[in-house]
Amino acid sequence: MKSKTYTNAAATGTHREMTSNQETPNHRNPHSLPPAVNRTREIQQRNLQCKVQQRQEKNKLEVVLTTSEMDPDTKKQIEQHSHTEIMAKLQQNVESQMKNNFPNIHGIEKLKSQGIRILCSTEEEAEQLCKLNWDKAYNGLRVHQPKYGIMIPGVPKEMINPNELKNPEIAKQLEEQNKEKGIQIIEMKTLRRKLKDNTQHYSLVAFFTNPDTADQCIK
Repeated sequence: MKSKTYTNAAATGTHREMTSNQETPNHRNPHSLPPAVNRTREIQQRNLQCKVQQRQEKNKLEVVLTTSEMDPDTKKQIEQHSHTEIMAKLQQNVESQMKNNFPNIHGIEKLKSQGIRILCSTEEEAEQLCKLNWDKAYNGLRVHQPKYGIMIPGVPKEMINPNELKNPEIAKQLEEQNKEKGIQIIEMKTLRRKLKDNTQHYSLVAFFTNPDTADQCIK
């Protein structure tokens, strides 16, 4: 990590150059990007921000249960059960742990990942369901922890090597340099799956477990 100033800017979802590299009409920075490229990246950033915010609002009314830690027999049981049967078992699990004022499960979705999405009426209901133990409904059923991403355009390859994004040390350095924001990065990847060999800058996507952290970085 070569520049603390850059990573501080990156974590807030901006792609401005450092003050010392600002351009003047007669002294153009040789490493700066053409205005058209910057405008395109700004549009991409705004579009991604809108999608992230819309998804975050929707996530507040959903609880996703994962079967990743479940044994094959129990997974098969869920596959064979109808939506009505699954809802009944989940509702029974809720009522066994919440004696009064418990939420009623009105709808679920079976996901391609073999998980279960519970549709809630209010954010409060979703928060209550997230705190429950779902093992009693199906052994190994757990609450899935969602992740929230922001895109950081114009990251120089020489500053953050895109081939080393899985190195936990890179995330730790970014977290340390932005510790006043309390960020916790759980994953990083490039926006494009494959970069061109001559690419000097790329768009980085960083994921967080906390939606408020993602919002703070976008602002």
